[in-house]
Amino acid sequence: MSSQRKLEMLSTVHALEKAAMNKGYALAVDLVSGYCQFSERCTLDRATCMYPTKLSYSEEAVGVNVQATAKNAGIKAIFH
Repeated sequence: MSSQRKLEMLSTVHALEKAAMNKGYALAVDLVSGYCQFSERCTLDRATCMYPTKLSYSEEAVGVNVQATAKNAGIKAIFH
């Protein structure tokens, strides 16, 4: 996936989170697979983040057991 397409997708998901929160869903949160991908040069330091209002956490970072969730949804997780 191109960098531009990835940023468009992340921006769309972020906008959906914001819209859900504005409709009263206070626990709405956008999650990413792996690391936050808004910046090509992530500093891993919140104080110097170039996109602090777009910060996205991974599922694992907030306690989601991705393997169990996939299994419960009938999805077989394959790791290479």
